[in-house]
Amino acid sequence: MEYFIFLIIGCAIFVFASDIFFRHTNIPMKKLFGVNTLTFIKSYLSHVKDGSNDMEELFKNIGEYVTVPITVLNFKDMNGKNKATIIIPAIHPGPIGEIGSGNLPDKIAEKFDGIVFVPHGTTTHDFNLTAASEIDKIIFAATVALDQMEYTTYATKSIRLKINNTSVIGQRFGKFERSIMMTVTHSPMPADDIDFSIGVLASANACNNGMQNAVLIDAHNCTDGSPKIITPGSKVAYDIIEITTLLAKSLFDIKEDEIKIGVAALPPMYSRHEGMGPLGIRAIVMEVSNQKTAFVLIDGNNMIMGLREKIIDKLLVNEAEIMTTDTHVVNVKNSKNYIGMRIDSDELISIIQSVVNDAINDLEPTEVGVATTFAKDVSIFGSYKTSEITSTLGTILSMSRMLILLIIMLSITLLVIMFDWIV
Repeated sequence: MEYFIFLIIGCAIFVFASDIFFRHTNIPMKKLFGVNTLTFIKSYLSHVKDGSNDMEELFKNIGEYVTVPITVLNFKDMNGKNKATIIIPAIHPGPIGEIGSGNLPDKIAEKFDGIVFVPHGTTTHDFNLTAASEIDKIIFAATVALDQMEYTTYATKSIRLKINNTSVIGQRFGKFERSIMMTVTHSPMPADDIDFSIGVLASANACNNGMQNAVLIDAHNCTDGSPKIITPGSKVAYDIIEITTLLAKSLFDIKEDEIKIGVAALPPMYSRHEGMGPLGIRAIVMEVSNQKTAFVLIDGNNMIMGLREKIIDKLLVNEAEIMTTDTHVVNVKNSKNYIGMRIDSDELISIIQSVVNDAINDLEPTEVGVATTFAKDVSIFGSYKTSEITSTLGTILSMSRMLILLIIMLSITLLVIMFDWIV
């Protein structure tokens, strides 16, 4: 009978101790975001195991509404058939899997005709959508841009400029109503996302130098596993702003010529576990005045250092840039899953060569339209929310180790005392 009483008391002590533990670990998340820590962890595990989207209900509680620019470039053949579309939304493809905008590139691409490219805009995880349903607002804005754009058959050659470790390739479209597309990389130096404000300022400076539409794409193509976000006020941020301004000035007066484009695409030949998303590999080659410029877009989250340069060296074009979409469908179980980590580089280079060659063989006269519009009342994580959540969870984990150890020791001590008293 004494041992039965001891068992009941022991269970009660551990239940009470567990309640204290969970109450205290729940305080930070509840106080800052109004979210239960255990519910948050449970919803994440449900997504990993079953693909559940319960996390989105939690993210909706912490989100805020913003207006974001969407720039669209559309290419039609001379018969008016849609050939390719480049859509650059100022939305980050995160946070993980199919949650929020994690599969943004694929969700956008499936809604438009022709081969669709959705490169990475200048945004961080603060611009993750709180729910996948918010992607419909981005698609609607892109549709509006397509409806209002005017077309031209003229463009300039591409130009590449470099300041320190920042390299930007740009090309202008149109004779009179000038639009510019710029793509920035820091390879072979590692880098991660570029803050939204830097991209907005770079585009605004280009417009102040005679461009009607301007957009900056983050190539997102080089990492060593611990790259830093490019933030306002940093040396790299000033380099980006300076070089894009110089690029816009340089492209303003360059002679235009008729543009030809060719496109090609391959579905994913590697799994998400190997770092490739559902859009696979896509290439667009633009030819102006016998200069061929290739843009290759891989549906993945960044690339290992040096791989970009190896790919470009093998392409039969005058200029090229290799980009990733930054899709986070490849990051459900592993935050570090870059192109080249689990894929044979030589095999990948050979595949990309083939895709680009197909695009070159597809070259034909086209007309191009460029327009920028805005997606309104879009629910995103908001400023610094991602870093706050990450640091809060990190604090909880650190605190939990000490707290659970302390609780176990006190519980065992109390049980020993109770055992001596009962016996």
